[in-house]
Amino acid sequence: MRLSPGTRRQHRRGGSVRRGAAQWRSVLANRLFLLFSVAMIGSCVLTFQVYLALPLAAGGGLGDTAGTRATTGLFVVAAAVAVLARSGRLASPARELTPASG
Repeated sequence: MRLSPGTRRQHRRGGSVRRGAAQWRSVLANRLFLLFSVAMIGSCVLTFQVYLALPLAAGGGLGDTAGTRATTGLFVVAAAVAVLARSGRLASPARELTPASG
């Protein structure tokens, strides 16, 4: 980590280390933030597990070729829904940011 010239003296004296430790203590003392962090980590882990387990389960239940097609179709539909949902949200800001002609 690169330090600016003004903070090198503080770093030598341990000031920035103490300040950093105090910040981490305040973060770890915030139970609501920790609960939120654990929930978000769990959400990410479960999302990735779906991407890994779904093709295996579909292949086992439907056969390799049908399972692959079903998984591909599901991901294509999910991507299309995401694009369509976002296009409506992005249309109004695009209209507002378009320069007026004239």
